[in-house]
Amino acid sequence: MIGTSLRFAYLLSSSRLQAMGFSNLTSQLSRLTFGGTDSGSDDSDSEFSDSGSSSNTESDEESKDPRDKIVAKSEDEEREFRVLTLNNGLKCLLISNGDEDYSNSSSQNINGESGEKAAACLTVKVGSACDPHQVPGLAHFLEHMLFMGSKKYPDENEYGSFLSRHGGSSNATTDYELTKYFFDVSAPHLEGALDRFCSQFISPLLKKSAVKREANAVDSEWGESLQKDSERRSQLYYSLFESDHPWNKFSCGNKKTLLEDTKNVYHIDILAALRKFHETYYSASNMFLCVQSDENLDRLEKMVKRFEKIPSKKN
Repeated sequence: MIGTSLRFAYLLSSSRLQAMGFSNLTSQLSRLTFGGTDSGSDDSDSEFSDSGSSSNTESDEESKDPRDKIVAKSEDEEREFRVLTLNNGLKCLLISNGDEDYSNSSSQNINGESGEKAAACLTVKVGSACDPHQVPGLAHFLEHMLFMGSKKYPDENEYGSFLSRHGGSSNATTDYELTKYFFDVSAPHLEGALDRFCSQFISPLLKKSAVKREANAVDSEWGESLQKDSERRSQLYYSLFESDHPWNKFSCGNKKTLLEDTKNVYHIDILAALRKFHETYYSASNMFLCVQSDENLDRLEKMVKRFEKIPSKKN
């Protein structure tokens, strides 16, 4: 467990997390959480805490939330960290930069808002390795379909438009074991972005009207990957596994696998397959959330409580 906390400190050593870097950090943290290093002990386990503190600071540390001592920090690290598990089993890492005064920020975006950014990433412990044999690329397809509106925000463009209006951006990526969704936004608008972000995991609409369009988007990504040697090597590598191995799959998917073969060969309703995949794997207990902002940790914790509405399912 001590090794895990040291690895946290190493991964969190950068001065500012950019969108892609933030996603990579969170995927590594989720691998620690999901990959067997977490023995299931209580979050306040003393093995995580820094035993080298002087006696003069021990009384100060005792007054702090024990969850704030799980991540080992260097003496020069000014940011604060809190690790917690929500009531539905979703694990969270909160990072506070410690400066909430946006009004005095020297940088501004084109909308005249604070240039300080906040960011979040949610990693789901599922990827292309879980694709049904008859529907290669289903996990990747769901990644595309998930943000096409939710019950609370039915407009397909609401999430992206909100981020764009407030100097933000978003992206997602699917690999064989994990799927990662992440965004950044002007710091004062973090809560609004989190609410829209969270709603997609609570009750995505998975609209029939978006199926063909998003399948074309997946197909376009596949076409672009054909020109990349790294992608060609990866697919060759995966093809060397036994035919029934989870990694011997066409992970990206295209129009043929998602629309044509499902309909004409396997007689599968692709929308029903998407909903079943989401129902099976998109459980709060399979998720890890990381949020970084200038807000204090207590405020960030209140913001992420909305993620407790994500269902926790038994696979």
